[in-house]
Amino acid sequence: MTREDLFAALDLTPEPSGPIDLDDDQPQGPAGPPPSPTALDLDAWSLRRGAEVLYEETALARVLAPEPLTDTNEHLERVAADCLAAAFEPAPILAENCADEIRGRYFRQLFETEAYQALHSETRLDPLASELAAGHFAQGYAALIEQEEQQEPQDGPQGTPGQPQGDPARQELKRDLRALSAASKALSQATQDVDDLRDAQRSLGGEGAGEGGRLDPAGLKARFDRIRNSRTLRKIIENAGRYRRLAQAKQRQKQRHGQDDVVGVELGNDLARLLPAELAALGDEDLELDALRRYLERGLMQRDYRGIEHVAQGPIVVVVDESGSMSGDPIETAKAFALAMAWIARHQRRWICLVGFSCGTEGTFLAMPPGKWDQTALLDWLEHFYSGGTTMDVPLVTLPQKWAELGCPAGETDVIQITDALVRIPDAMRETFLTWKASTKAKYYTLVLDSDDAGDLRAISDRVWCLPNLSIEQDAIQELMSL
Repeated sequence: MTREDLFAALDLTPEPSGPIDLDDDQPQGPAGPPPSPTALDLDAWSLRRGAEVLYEETALARVLAPEPLTDTNEHLERVAADCLAAAFEPAPILAENCADEIRGRYFRQLFETEAYQALHSETRLDPLASELAAGHFAQGYAALIEQEEQQEPQDGPQGTPGQPQGDPARQELKRDLRALSAASKALSQATQDVDDLRDAQRSLGGEGAGEGGRLDPAGLKARFDRIRNSRTLRKIIENAGRYRRLAQAKQRQKQRHGQDDVVGVELGNDLARLLPAELAALGDEDLELDALRRYLERGLMQRDYRGIEHVAQGPIVVVVDESGSMSGDPIETAKAFALAMAWIARHQRRWICLVGFSCGTEGTFLAMPPGKWDQTALLDWLEHFYSGGTTMDVPLVTLPQKWAELGCPAGETDVIQITDALVRIPDAMRETFLTWKASTKAKYYTLVLDSDDAGDLRAISDRVWCLPNLSIEQDAIQELMSL
């Protein structure tokens, strides 16, 4: 049955079909994807997480909503979701058509920078680091909004004074540059915060401190907030980062240059480590000149040795003078040095005790066995300061008395004392301490700051250094970091 037979059977008359009118007055749909409410392509989880963070006590919430929100705000929730996802998601993707032109431009410029790529490698899938970075991303976006509002009268259709009227390409370039400037500033601040977080993690026994694993996010956040709100702790952690990097270099060098085992062959000109074939070449008339040339160019084959890292070494004790004369930079660098020595102890799985003293027989004692660190107690010890006079009762009397109570294991003990005082030690106290020192196989190292005279401390110390400060360039600091 044809089409005409069907219409005839139904007693219908088909309407004549004409050409299709392509120029009708029906509105045409917009080209491309529909506008996206977010600058990033986000799933439901990311959107929900952005909303949750906005109503929590976070840096991101304080930036976007200085006053606590009483009702839901979809716009701010989406901004929060964009900022958090840009830092947290492993592979964030920009939306093709963001409804908020300024936000879309801002995140596009952010993603195109090398600084963002470097920062993102540290923040992805890390709740605390991404939250810190997201707060700065939101600050940059808020600053860009304010700047665009100020520039709007100048960038209107009339153009800026002295500029060609109606130059859209020039105005587009200006907007891109403003977005890039805001993004760059946000990235710089975010990178600094994340670097500080990593230093805090490593210094306080978190990730990268030798035990593996991360601190719990809630606990780390509380400690990091405490550090940020304390000038003393900030300076100590900042200085400790430099000491720790020096310690890492010294520990690697010590292990590399050991000669416990041969692990391969390398190029060099150390005659004591040359292979027999190279030594023979030096004595051969035909090969001598070539061997001498390679000797000058450090190109001879020699044995590559590695030292064996000894895991259960003796305890470390760091005794810090907290008298009033140590206030300011001296106590901050001394506590930072103590924290770096704690890092060495953790790295080497050694027991460590941190001691603070001033006058009298009372002191602060923090004993930390391998793998059992109390980060809150560590921060308390770092921040504590007596600000009194100086006597040697705590290092020479109280410490030996509390030795068994502290749980110090047997082994050769390295005791490091930092003070700026010229002290006198009674004969009885000195003899009693020396007897204890011999029984515990302890080595006593003394750092005397801002003085050329160690006084009676020389009589009880195995090594004494009189230093102007605790700079990492000092030979004494580098030697102690090699323990």
